[in-house]
Amino acid sequence: AYFAELVKWSGHIVVILAMILALQEVRWIRGLADGLGFPAAALAAAGLWRIYSGLSHDIDVFEGIGTRAAASFLFTAMLPLVYARLGASGFARGLLRAALFGLLVTAQVFTYTRAGWVASTVGLLFVAGKRVRTYLGIGLTAGILIWAAPQDVRDRFLSIFIVRDFGVDPRFASSTVAREYLLLTGLQMLKSHWLLGVGLGNYWDQYYGYAVPGSPAGAKGPHNSYLLLWAQGGIASLVAFLWLYSSRIALLARAWKKAGRSDGLLLRGLAGSLVAMAVEGCFEDDLNVLVMWTLLGMATAMAQRCLESRG
Repeated sequence: AYFAELVKWSGHIVVILAMILALQEVRWIRGLADGLGFPAAALAAAGLWRIYSGLSHDIDVFEGIGTRAAASFLFTAMLPLVYARLGASGFARGLLRAALFGLLVTAQVFTYTRAGWVASTVGLLFVAGKRVRTYLGIGLTAGILIWAAPQDVRDRFLSIFIVRDFGVDPRFASSTVAREYLLLTGLQMLKSHWLLGVGLGNYWDQYYGYAVPGSPAGAKGPHNSYLLLWAQGGIASLVAFLWLYSSRIALLARAWKKAGRSDGLLLRGLAGSLVAMAVEGCFEDDLNVLVMWTLLGMATAMAQRCLESRG
């Protein structure tokens, strides 16, 4: 556990330093956009090796680095960005990026995280526009999933909406019932503190005071990032975050229309990653905040540089 924490925080420091450099020049932003894919790919490879070795049945990287949901969020954040950069350089780099993309897609499939599957698909479609190969690739991946484990795929998606009857596997139904109780508990807390919240970081301290009967013990949050932010920071925090996040995506949209092909792809990839993370935030609350703010900072810096250079 000590080694895992050392690796995690060393990685955080490297990313923060790289982000500070990236805000200075466009070439550093491009370099950081490419470089971020490698740590995610390394974690993907480690998780897939654990599955191959029989040490795990899904992507659950060793303790201290990330759980299945946290790994899925990292892959969700990286997939649209890596995909957008596939055609931005020569054959050798393109081949390397294609290998990274394939590794991340494979790892995302084996996280068995419904929120990650949905969010990644939305992000990739956002980047793709009218590129037919994206639709074919997503269709092929879904087809392989359904062919390999049709009952599991059916049950996982049905259990998002249906937790009783219809023959849904009890493993997935119980997971969704727990999410239902967590959401109801979050709404109970919000009902009493909708204006100012219970204080940032205080959700867990207040959890048992508002938990509805049947709520699981040890819950970190309501499995909804927006509800968690509102319940802790109040309505002003939620509005401020949504304004900041949506304004960055709008800024990227303005910039990629004026940028050249290579920078336009990067801007579109950053926007796709932000959109994908926003979607996953509707279903998860243990999001990787460092990755999110890194991409927000890169998006702001890159869009401003492109708009300034194009007048």
